[in-house]
Amino acid sequence: MISRVTEIEALRNNELEQIHLFKERALDLFLSQKKYQNIPISTHSTNIEDRVSSFKANTPEIDHIIILATKFRFFYAEKEPTRFEKIANLLRCKAEDEWARNYIDRIKIWYKESMKSTDTSGCLGSPVTNREVLNLWFNSKFFHSDLDKRNKLDELNQSVGEGASLFQLYISIVRCSINIKYLYFVIHQLTRDANILCTPNHHFRLNK
Repeated sequence: MISRVTEIEALRNNELEQIHLFKERALDLFLSQKKYQNIPISTHSTNIEDRVSSFKANTPEIDHIIILATKFRFFYAEKEPTRFEKIANLLRCKAEDEWARNYIDRIKIWYKESMKSTDTSGCLGSPVTNREVLNLWFNSKFFHSDLDKRNKLDELNQSVGEGASLFQLYISIVRCSINIKYLYFVIHQLTRDANILCTPNHHFRLNK
């Protein structure tokens, strides 16, 4: 897929360090994901009142999800220098080639769509975006103890079931990580001595 090499404007030392850290964190995330490579699958059934009566999924053990969440948080949290949007915007501004800029824009759109998807909860009649599911689990269970978010997570779990809620959390990380991988490959050869981006040999023109 990566077959076009283009120039990028020279980066400052702090920007190079930011890029290097992003690549390091990305490889760490990918390595953790390799330990559980099953394709996420779920099934559910409803009763005569159109309420969910059962939900089954091949969700990993919660300890594994916590590990993935810990790795993924570096791309999600607003204050992290490796936040996905920060890196994508930096590269977009520095790219000298229109094809490269458009491809980065396309990756940003894919990532945004992944965050906006309601995945599991939507199928169960209580649509909540992946971004919100990440927000609720991260800030009320895994990394912080926000009571307001804890109440909202409890409401979601009561509505669709904790199993479905946890499965959507896992799906959110999986889907967004695909876009992180796309961005990683754009910069995987970018170093202090090589100001280059790698993209597909295709012009990803955006519809106006």
